Amino acid sequence: MALRVLLIDDNPDDRALVQRELRQEFGDLATTEIIDAGSFAAALDSNAFDLAVTDYQLRWTDGLQVLAAIKAQRSDVAVMMFTGTGNEDVAVEAMRNGVDEYVVKSPQRYALLRLAARSAMEKALARHALAEAEVEGSAGIFARCLAAPEGIGKFGEARIGLFERVDQEVFQRPEVEGRDTRFDS
Repeated sequence: MALRVLLIDDNPDDRALVQRELRQEFGDLATTEIIDAGSFAAALDSNAFDLAVTDYQLRWTDGLQVLAAIKAQRSDVAVMMFTGTGNEDVAVEAMRNGVDEYVVKSPQRYALLRLAARSAMEKALARHALAEAEVEGSAGIFARCLAAPEGIGKFGEARIGLFERVDQEVFQRPEVEGRDTRFDS
């Protein structure tokens, strides 16, 4: 399946560069090129992208506004800023507002674009997994604990790892009462 990329840059040469670098890292791409506010709004409405790569200085807005609009609609999606006009203040503001990676446009850093895209995607996947776990909640964790081949357990009287979140719900349920839940027995 192709990586779906929203490419927000009004410079066609920079868009071609980003696509070339991302193809080297991910292979097949399905790229939507954004050059104005209308195409950006349509792309946001479609929700059909896995990674957004934006320039900071655009003719119709700036990258921080793009970032805010994307995160307002899809907080879990990967977003990178690839720019030659930003500065440290812009980078810090972007990081505070949820950009996954910030890469300066310069020939010496083009190879970093691939690594940054991979990192941004991994961060987005981690956010997605965390959100799913939070939605699943302790009931799902309880079910997985009971189904786990190693069972649920404690070291002595101290519960470990995942069990800390659900000790009241897991260790005091009738299905668990009376089971030996110690790893050190």
